[in-house]
Amino acid sequence: MTMRRFIRFTQDPTALEKMLRLFQSFAHLFSVNNLSSPANVPWNIMQQQFSLGRRYLRFFRFTESFAQAYDSYSDLNGVEALLVSGKWSFYGLYLACESLCLLDAMQVWVTGWAKWVMAEGYKFWLFSLVCSIFWEVGKIWKFLETKSSGNGQKQKPSQVTTKYLDVIIRIVIDSLDLVTPGMVLGWLPLNANVLGLTAAMSTLLSLILIWNHID
Repeated sequence: MTMRRFIRFTQDPTALEKMLRLFQSFAHLFSVNNLSSPANVPWNIMQQQFSLGRRYLRFFRFTESFAQAYDSYSDLNGVEALLVSGKWSFYGLYLACESLCLLDAMQVWVTGWAKWVMAEGYKFWLFSLVCSIFWEVGKIWKFLETKSSGNGQKQKPSQVTTKYLDVIIRIVIDSLDLVTPGMVLGWLPLNANVLGLTAAMSTLLSLILIWNHID
């Protein structure tokens, strides 16, 4: 059963993209901590190739994000609808910017506007993370209110604990991910090691969540 679960895990597109991100984070950490310039070359190449591999997997995924934004706005109400649709809309814009600049990243068609487009894309990603964090905090607040009032759907304690922990982990993941666009845009003047460490920790937590939800 565990082997079959592992096979499904390795075949999951999201899990595969996260694994490549983890390898990219490790390559980044080895690169910034290696004092010898010649020794940096293979790590830099690995970092670039893992990044490109992730972008291939995410190509056209912006359509899925926009669809989720539309569904969220249609199915939810009030502030929750705005936050969830905002999360997926901004993330879809980020992915669209990334897809638009793919040929530039491959060095096939280098343009003068790709750098500007990607900078705007990182802003959209940051806005998406902020919306996601507020939405997840709201879910915890709603959960605590329901628990204190004694109302709501009756669930097993294990199910409630799992859902509650998943939301907390997602808040941690999104908070860690804020470092990447913040540093790329120059809004967070942090050490390069922080970028690699936060990306690695965020990715490990994401992989744990994916693993837990694979039957």
